[in-house]
Amino acid sequence: MQRDIDDQERHAKDTCMKDVDRECQALYQTKEGKRLLKDLAKKLTDEIEFKARLKKGASSTASPVTDPVDKPIHEDAAIASKKADVDTMAKKQHAMQTFRKKSESITASYRLLRDELKAKIQVELADALSQDNRPLRIGCVSNACSNSKFFVGRLCHVAFYARSVDRDVLLRHFVTGTLDRAWTSDALFELSAVRFTKALEFAPTDGPMLASFAVNICSALKYDLEQRRSQNMYKAKVRRALGAFRSTENVEGCAEILRNLPHDVRFSDLFREAYACVNELRPTYWTRQSNVSLLELDALPPHFFMSGETKSSSMAGLSRDEVAVYADIIRRVIVEYPTQYGDGLTDLKWICDLETDSVVVYFVLWIRAGEDSRRFDLSGVPDVTDVDMDVVTGANRSCLAFNLHGCVHLTSTTLCTLSLRCSALETLDVGQIPHLTDDVLVALSKTCPNLKAIHMDRCPLISDVGVEALEACRDLREVGFGFCARVTDDALLSLASHTRLSALNVSGCLQLSDFVGLANILPASTTLTSLDISGCRRLTDHGIIAIGTRCTKLTHVNLAFCDKVTDRGIWVRCRPPPNIRTYVQTYVNVMLMLQAITHNCLDLVSLNVQELHLVTDNVFSFDQQGDGRAVVSKLLLAKLRTVVLADCKLLTDTGIAYLLHRARHLQSMDVSGCYHLTNQGLEFITTDIFNGSITGEHLTVLDLSYCMSLSSDGVRFVRERCKQLVTVSLTGCVLLQDAEVIELVKACGKIANLGLGFCRELSDDVLIAISDCLWLDSLFINRCAKMTDVGVCAVASQCTGLLAVNLSSCKRVTDVAVDRLYDNCPKLAQLDVTYCPHVTRGAASRFSIHRPGMVLRTDFESQGSHEQGEGSEAAAEKLFRQHSWKQHPVAVIGTSSHEQAMVDKPLRDAALLR
Repeated sequence: MQRDIDDQERHAKDTCMKDVDRECQALYQTKEGKRLLKDLAKKLTDEIEFKARLKKGASSTASPVTDPVDKPIHEDAAIASKKADVDTMAKKQHAMQTFRKKSESITASYRLLRDELKAKIQVELADALSQDNRPLRIGCVSNACSNSKFFVGRLCHVAFYARSVDRDVLLRHFVTGTLDRAWTSDALFELSAVRFTKALEFAPTDGPMLASFAVNICSALKYDLEQRRSQNMYKAKVRRALGAFRSTENVEGCAEILRNLPHDVRFSDLFREAYACVNELRPTYWTRQSNVSLLELDALPPHFFMSGETKSSSMAGLSRDEVAVYADIIRRVIVEYPTQYGDGLTDLKWICDLETDSVVVYFVLWIRAGEDSRRFDLSGVPDVTDVDMDVVTGANRSCLAFNLHGCVHLTSTTLCTLSLRCSALETLDVGQIPHLTDDVLVALSKTCPNLKAIHMDRCPLISDVGVEALEACRDLREVGFGFCARVTDDALLSLASHTRLSALNVSGCLQLSDFVGLANILPASTTLTSLDISGCRRLTDHGIIAIGTRCTKLTHVNLAFCDKVTDRGIWVRCRPPPNIRTYVQTYVNVMLMLQAITHNCLDLVSLNVQELHLVTDNVFSFDQQGDGRAVVSKLLLAKLRTVVLADCKLLTDTGIAYLLHRARHLQSMDVSGCYHLTNQGLEFITTDIFNGSITGEHLTVLDLSYCMSLSSDGVRFVRERCKQLVTVSLTGCVLLQDAEVIELVKACGKIANLGLGFCRELSDDVLIAISDCLWLDSLFINRCAKMTDVGVCAVASQCTGLLAVNLSSCKRVTDVAVDRLYDNCPKLAQLDVTYCPHVTRGAASRFSIHRPGMVLRTDFESQGSHEQGEGSEAAAEKLFRQHSWKQHPVAVIGTSSHEQAMVDKPLRDAALLR
């Protein structure tokens, strides 16, 4: 290729020389050409004469005695001779200049070709080096954005042709490959099984024979798995083989079947049965020297139970039996190989002393994932017991952090022991353990001087005594006592002594009222960045104004439900105020309260003002008369990323326009329940009201629930501009039609959480479009009467990673859809099928039996752990409150990063039903 480019360049230059000569000859025949030659000749003549004079002067200086007569004669002859060639020299000079210019352009073009060739060669070499590591890709001939045009499934046969073949050959191969050979295959497998059975009668313990038989019997499981009938038929064959080995007490045969099962979660039941069969025949079979060694056995459970994943979060979808089997395998491995997990040096025999199987599995997955062995998060295994914690704290005395949120089986005594053993503890989260007392806080204050974060949300027995004891922990930075009803202003003032306090959560503490005193004595006013006082109904506007004025470094603020700013209460919109002066004063107080936050906290990132009924459009505009500071005018709401305006009844499209004009990088927005919001408001979300520039392109979360004035025309603005959306809630937007929702789904391909509840005009076409274009984590279609099994099955087949589904009051959904969700969505953790008359107890019971950690809500009577989510019926009710699974980001105090938290949304179903 390089030689070809050189030849082409040489030929191009030769051609260029000929073209230049031809062009010059034509030019010299014209007046312009003759004038050009005359000028060039004159210039050359001047140069020749100048050189001659220089030469004459040099020669006269070198030889002063010369013949004065002969010299002029020779010089004149030389000059005359040169003048005769001036025209020829001028022509050559002009031709060479023209050729040089064109030659340079040719050289530059071919230099570019050489560079492109070198780059192409480098790319090909890099592709060749990485070709072995790249997966095989199968193309398709369709440009349609639809999974119906893509190949979905597992490849059975791929034909590769090293040369061009005829169309007839391709057609013949295609016909051969598409023939249904299942019956022939089954017959061959049956024949081989019969012959293996006869052979095993003579050599029942022959290793190669058993291995070949296991490979033969398990190979059939890999074919035609998409059909339930075929899957059950092939599983039955394997079970018959296991039964035969059990009856003949052939433990090696059972072990070989266990080893050769396809690594797929669909064969989890066969794996458990084979493992139980081996343990039944010979409980001591699993050793270092066994045919299927312990280490080989240890590698199998993640493939059958968790699709190959080894993270602690993968435990969510495990059944009780799977957890029990996995824990038993782990205990056997640790007995023989105490340092098998983790860094290979740490002895983990203490794990065998744990009594709860789920805790055993959790710790192994936690260590395998490479997590910090000094920071444990046990919130995913709420069934941990006091015995388990005694073992854990006894073996890990250097722990720095424990997350025990929702571990309701733990007692105060156990946590006091934890604080005594782990004296270096820095972070502790024991929220939602209602029976904990002040003894825990007293013990922490005495034994853990380095405590930096304590979270005890929803612990109603905690009082001022325990909170005041924390004054001994001088390095305390994060405090969370949300919904602790016994906490009063005295405890709040004691928290003010912590100079490094950065996060404070006292949401739902109804006895708190004196925030003015807190703001006045708070030494950490410059370090406090996160404040959650939502639901503190006794707070006055003066307290919140004092906080906003002094704590100017706040970045996360939650003021939800703080609407009683005066003793007179708040005017309800449906009832006119008895005294208009009272209403005006209340309105002004609310405005001052919010402006104290927005105009002083210029680093504000998250703001929650849910259900502040008197919030109006003026909150998000600059108060030129009352403030007037130029820096505030420039930076007001500039850093805002998350805002919750749910149920702000006086907010209109203009307020949304003011907000998006200043918060141009907004990522999460909740305007649910703002019934004054119209299609024009959606236009203002995507277009600046003042200069017409694009806004809203950074939005990832948009909640428009129960904005019942919105129609399909308004959704068009969101579809065209907000391409980064991940969570969209259109619940209660009853005017929406299929066409616009389908276009939204196609345009915003990153949507993972979608709420369409109460959209009664939507049909299965929307669900089919979702299955074609999206990969969902959660789907809420409660009270969508037109949706049937067809749409739900389509979503369940394509979106196999679903975590939460709400089918409440979908009257046309039956057991078929529920069964499809069970079969295809192994990670499903939340399901609501209340008021679905065609869903039977049998279909729902599969979830409650095989997935104990799942939150399931039905109309049937509770059976055992039928409705268990957070460990109690109250927790399940919290997650499924009357067809509303909506959650909102607020200022968080419950995690070490205190970024965001999720709180429940109040009901609106009654309003819709009316």
